[in-house]
Amino acid sequence: QYRKRIQLLESPQWMIDYLDYWSNKLFLQGWTIRHRIVHCVGKRPTTAASATTTPNISLAELEFRADITEDDFWREAIIHELLHILHAHIDNLIENTILRRFPKRERKMMGQIYTDAVEPFIDRLSVILIALEKECIQYKKQDQAQTYPHAGPYNTNGVVLHATETTGQDTY
Repeated sequence: QYRKRIQLLESPQWMIDYLDYWSNKLFLQGWTIRHRIVHCVGKRPTTAASATTTPNISLAELEFRADITEDDFWREAIIHELLHILHAHIDNLIENTILRRFPKRERKMMGQIYTDAVEPFIDRLSVILIALEKECIQYKKQDQAQTYPHAGPYNTNGVVLHATETTGQDTY
């Protein structure tokens, strides 16, 4: 049988960095996460990315479509797929304890019902995390641009200490 050789496409550095950043934020350090860039994800040309997980050995394989660019759509897609890894043990529990009890036809239908419930939840979480990330970036920019009106000593937490007019004691 002839097997078509898959050309490996190079992952952009920003994507590798973003995967590392969010893997750490989501506490996925115990997972082996492999990723690759492909022309077509899972034989579905309109699919941007996918995650395949094996929770019992903490292995995840991510695929991203080759037209990946550094923008909010793709950042959200990366977070979305990482959230599937975070959720993998729950998916595995559902598949191995509940869905297995159904005959094959019903199992497939119930599996789709489960997926239809989980996907919007994962979507919403990724949107929330992107919004929080943007908010944090904005706060950092504001904090860096802010000048403190009170010159003086800082406590160990980086809070400016300044004397009150009435007592002369340091306040926070």
